Amino acid sequence: MNFGAHLHYRASFELRGKQGISSQWADIVRDVRQWLLQKTPTDKGLLGSWFFQRGEWKPPNSPGTSIRVESAIGEGTENSPVCWAMRYEHPCNEVGSRQWRTEVGVTRLSETSFRIVLTTIHWLGPTYIGDEPPPPVLTSPTIVRSLLGLHGWEAFAGTELLSSQPKEVMVGTGDQFFDRLKDPERTCPIV
Repeated sequence: MNFGAHLHYRASFELRGKQGISSQWADIVRDVRQWLLQKTPTDKGLLGSWFFQRGEWKPPNSPGTSIRVESAIGEGTENSPVCWAMRYEHPCNEVGSRQWRTEVGVTRLSETSFRIVLTTIHWLGPTYIGDEPPPPVLTSPTIVRSLLGLHGWEAFAGTELLSSQPKEVMVGTGDQFFDRLKDPERTCPIV
């Protein structure tokens, strides 16, 4: 537990495999790993099969950085467990005493439907002394955009189809927009 941790970002949405496309759980995990490969200097350690099941990896030349994966097969299979989670911790690029943690959880809802829960927090190290540095700029992790656009998948929050692009309200579509606003099954903000 990190005392003094600040919530930076949180999201929960469903990824559903598109009709006629062979969408698989491993697609989601590969996308998360690809995001990490862009963020973390790596040797071949991050590329091992452990990333799909469980294990921990600390880059040799990057103190304070670690990646941990856990999974629970449950009623799934070794190649598609019921639950999979990844925790990525790393130092801040802008404030040396700040540490970041992003956690991604994947839970099987059906053969081709998965709940994604993502949280990012940050905190100052226990030896930090001084005025609190300015808060980081509010952003969403790039993995969110990547998962929303993952080939073969559609992202939903309740009945609302999600996209990383804004949805325009055109003249003459006000009724449709109003219906979306009052939809009791929608689980995300629209405006």
